[in-house]
Amino acid sequence: MRRTTLATVVDAILICFILSLTCSAVVQRAYGLAWGWVGINGTSMSPTIAHGSLVFCLPARPESLKVGDIVVFRSQTVPPIVCHRIVGSSPEGWLTQGDATGRIDQAVGLPPVTETTLAGVVPQIGGRPVAIPALGGLAGGENASAPHFILALGLCFGFMAFGRSGGTGRQRRRRG
Repeated sequence: MRRTTLATVVDAILICFILSLTCSAVVQRAYGLAWGWVGINGTSMSPTIAHGSLVFCLPARPESLKVGDIVVFRSQTVPPIVCHRIVGSSPEGWLTQGDATGRIDQAVGLPPVTETTLAGVVPQIGGRPVAIPALGGLAGGENASAPHFILALGLCFGFMAFGRSGGTGRQRRRRG
């Protein structure tokens, strides 16, 4: 009975993750918005966020942002969605910088982040961003690929089916 309850909880978590990932990918591709799960392409936030990670992005209240927050914003450069840390502010907006870069973004030509370019904030737990390494290609955006997304869905459903079957494929003996 305990195994069944655990399997049900794991199934529910996987289904919620798949649904949130799917919604994120649809919103990002259809509207160009960074919402939900966002794939990270690049090393500018290393080691805090590794290249290829999947980060969770929540809508941000601009008045609540502070130095040290990790934000996701739209840029006119490539990549069009950037994930960097707020390091200061100016009358024009927030100043940002990748953890692994030596200069602020505005020193290399990016404008300050404003309410109109701000996409969201990456929540942090104990000073660490909510991120899953190596799954960034699943979230949508320009570097995501449909085969990776389909593979991930197949793996998740495979894990769920494997858990339901008892894991070994052997018939269980009845106690009597």
